[in-house]
Amino acid sequence: MNSAISKLVFSLFLVSTVATASGDDWVNLPNSDLTVILKGKRISASHVRGGQVTLQFRDDGTLYGNHSSGGADSGKWKIEESKLCMNWRQWEYEGCGLIQQRGSEYRHLYPNGSLHLSFRVN
Repeated sequence: MNSAISKLVFSLFLVSTVATASGDDWVNLPNSDLTVILKGKRISASHVRGGQVTLQFRDDGTLYGNHSSGGADSGKWKIEESKLCMNWRQWEYEGCGLIQQRGSEYRHLYPNGSLHLSFRVN
């Protein structure tokens, strides 16, 4: 019986080691971390459809964005249930998506879970 438990523990160790080494160790961030990362900040992000976008998250919930193609928009942002919610006036995005972290990299996901933006925070 003791041998069976030892084998189980060793097997679980191997599985966790392989999962950690896979490089897909993105962590969902809680509300408090999201607020620290975004509130009052300006970030430059790569958009999944191409180009760079600069986003400014004002303390009052106002959101401004400029795309490298020359487009600009404004809207509102908030943190809700550990997700970044954005509502733009013109750009085609309205909803809430997770922000995940891996080391110094961050990514914002569309509400369906696919990649929206990737960025780093200084």
